[in-house]
Amino acid sequence: MSTRSARAGILGAMVTLVVGCARWGYGEADQLLRDGGADRGSIDRSATDGSRENGHDASGDAPWRDLARADRPHDAPADQRLPETMKPPDSRPPDSRPPDSRPPDSRPPDSRPPDSRPPDSRPPDSKLPDGSGPLPPTQTPRLVSCSTQIVDLGEKSLPFQKIFDDHSALGYDPLWMDTFVEGGGESLSYIWVPNAISGWGSWWGQTLANYQTKITGYQVGYQIVNVESLPTGGWLHYGMLVHAPAVPFVHAEEQTEAAYASYVSGLVGYRPVAVAYVEWNSQMLVTSAHRKWSTGVTATAEHLAPTAFATLNVSQNAKNLYLTHLNAYTQGGQIRFSGVWNDVAYTSALFLHGLEKTALQAEIGTQCSTKQLPLRLVTGYENGAVVQYAAFWAK
Repeated sequence: MSTRSARAGILGAMVTLVVGCARWGYGEADQLLRDGGADRGSIDRSATDGSRENGHDASGDAPWRDLARADRPHDAPADQRLPETMKPPDSRPPDSRPPDSRPPDSRPPDSRPPDSRPPDSRPPDSKLPDGSGPLPPTQTPRLVSCSTQIVDLGEKSLPFQKIFDDHSALGYDPLWMDTFVEGGGESLSYIWVPNAISGWGSWWGQTLANYQTKITGYQVGYQIVNVESLPTGGWLHYGMLVHAPAVPFVHAEEQTEAAYASYVSGLVGYRPVAVAYVEWNSQMLVTSAHRKWSTGVTATAEHLAPTAFATLNVSQNAKNLYLTHLNAYTQGGQIRFSGVWNDVAYTSALFLHGLEKTALQAEIGTQCSTKQLPLRLVTGYENGAVVQYAAFWAK
């Protein structure tokens, strides 16, 4: 994994994104954050070292990317670098960065290249609001304007690495990520917002051992946003998204439902953030993450057919509970949804399911132009030979 450096200043150009772009899907959203009345949407981050990370090394030898940024004070400009795929594994020795940027005991060894950077190499910006996911009842959700949001839908895993790098280089941060099985392989959907999150890490296609190493490392200085578990290539593979600033969290992987129920009963003062279900060897396994909170209201549901889930969502909204996590999967050959609802201070929200990619792209545009609703959650799933999506908008 890698960390993102400081940005030298405010982005000097606006990026115009077109609805239905073949490469990015529909793109729109700007993140506007306020602290004490100051506009944080175009903050100068020259005093901090922002972290951006991504990896894809399910077998230990798949591509790994350092998201090089020309504005990093200790990195050469991006145009002076060899493409990442052309670099031999030892092209950047572990001590190539200043000594203070990489504590020697930063991470347990795993299959990543030796120049990977520790997840806590930058102090979280405590002034920024919380990321997506469950929120304390006293805190309003992150402000997201749909006008410059980028949404990637159903991108294949390996080609997506280039798209991921491009978005990051333009100053966009992932608000949400989702992975799903398509044709036996892994596809990804990401929601991006510009220059809005103080630090983050995102990985997909991980073996269980790699995933546990990475997510444990992120327990210092970060908070969990989403975890994923998928059956691809004859194995279970995992993904995750974390944001700074820090909120304490715990995680557990590959638990049977009975073991998970016992585990949750022993968690005091924690709320579920992400609960991923996967059918494996004729039983349902659970991968989960819970964040530290002792107050507020949380509700969960699992193994619901899409229509039943939509009906439940309406009743939860009537109680001022709104989706903060959404997951689609199959159980016994049937499509099932699970969700987490929390008492988030939304004033307008919409949940839809059964949308194919083109229809969802059009709906994103409609909700933005008519109601200024930003997309916050999306999950993909195969319905026969067709890929469909469920999505949640809110402000």
